[in-house]
Amino acid sequence: MLRNILVTTENQDLNSTIAEVVEELGAKTEFRFSPMTDEVAAIQPVLVIVDADDPWTSGFFSSVVTGESTSDIPFVFLVAEAERWFGTPGFRNGIDSKVAKESPKEGLKLRLQAVLRRAEISHALARSDTSFGISSVNRAFEGNAVKQSLILLVEDDEPTRFILQNAFNATPHSLIIATNGVEGLELAQRTQPDIIISDYMMPVMDGLEFLQRLRGLKEIPYIPFVFLTAKTQFEDRIVGLETGADEYLSKPFSIRELMLRVERLIDFGRKRRISDGALSGRLTDIGLADVFQMVGQNRKSGSLLVDSDDFLTPFTFDFSDGELVRADCGHFQGLKAFHRALTLESGLFAFQNRTVSLEPNLESSLENLLLDGYTLMDESRQRLADCFLSPTPTLATGDGWRGDLDLSITECEILHAVDEYRDFQSVLDAVSMSDFTAIDILCRLKEKGFVKETVPVASS
Repeated sequence: MLRNILVTTENQDLNSTIAEVVEELGAKTEFRFSPMTDEVAAIQPVLVIVDADDPWTSGFFSSVVTGESTSDIPFVFLVAEAERWFGTPGFRNGIDSKVAKESPKEGLKLRLQAVLRRAEISHALARSDTSFGISSVNRAFEGNAVKQSLILLVEDDEPTRFILQNAFNATPHSLIIATNGVEGLELAQRTQPDIIISDYMMPVMDGLEFLQRLRGLKEIPYIPFVFLTAKTQFEDRIVGLETGADEYLSKPFSIRELMLRVERLIDFGRKRRISDGALSGRLTDIGLADVFQMVGQNRKSGSLLVDSDDFLTPFTFDFSDGELVRADCGHFQGLKAFHRALTLESGLFAFQNRTVSLEPNLESSLENLLLDGYTLMDESRQRLADCFLSPTPTLATGDGWRGDLDLSITECEILHAVDEYRDFQSVLDAVSMSDFTAIDILCRLKEKGFVKETVPVASS
């Protein structure tokens, strides 16, 4: 599948960085300055990268996202760091994203990885409907649906496929299917699933040859492999296990036993990839707290990059010998950045082994940071629900607070922010303390009458 990335900026430094990232990920860059919508339709890129400062970008974006054959194409806006919080007309949350021009490489890489993986899976599934003869149940993963793990089933027997499709539909996992080893190898290369379940005896290419070729591909990291087979001879099991299979189940097999082994092997595969130094993935697969703890348990030194559509700039977490020493997200640092990250439920993460050079801005141990952070998060959510009608209230200051000499510096900071911004999230962004601390102070100020919630009047 040809994977084109359309780039419309004339900034040569940015273009060089973009080209380097795109080439590293095995895609192709198409540079077009001020292209027409019909050119985009002809190229059909999996992603368009634009400079938000180009005067024609707004009109170009609007014409592409309203085009009949181009409306599903995601955009990345290259923006100045200082303008990362400003709204973009027509911006589609969950589809489009923004990357700061000052440090675009890692943000672009994480976003491109997500877009390319989504395109590959959608392409493979589209082909499976015609070439592989598989029912539309596979499309559960299309459009980056939130599922826990991606499972590749390679099985030529239709009744077995039907049984396993029904079984996995009742789980958080996504299932894609091939009917022989050739198709399985192609899907494994395109999608790099979390686990492979394969029949042993199949036409075109049997399971053993499929496994041998899979294990011989250096570009594919370790993927747990389960054989399903009617072959019961001990020698056949030994050959399969020696070739690199992790489990071997004889037909007829227990669905419950298969499910338990699949869960165990998915977890084992993640831990093995971490111990091999290849820590990357999706937060829908493994929670951020688990990622932190795995880095800590393996005593890693380096930077964990986390990118989510919920925030315009990626998070960077620096580790030294397994301890988290620094957290940054744009101009948010330390506990403010760390506490914000604890709220993430989706996004991409990647760990880079390197020597940490920046000064630490976190002092507690990783264990205490997580324990205290989640405790504060639970308490602040409950406090917010008890004090305000809306989880994101519109705020205003009450009367008389400016003359209260007993107010602390942090309380005054919060009140000034409420006076200036009123919007709940903007107030949290503006103050120096962590979000959980700011919420607690807001609630105390509301109880004193110094902050009030303004409720919009419903139209009749």
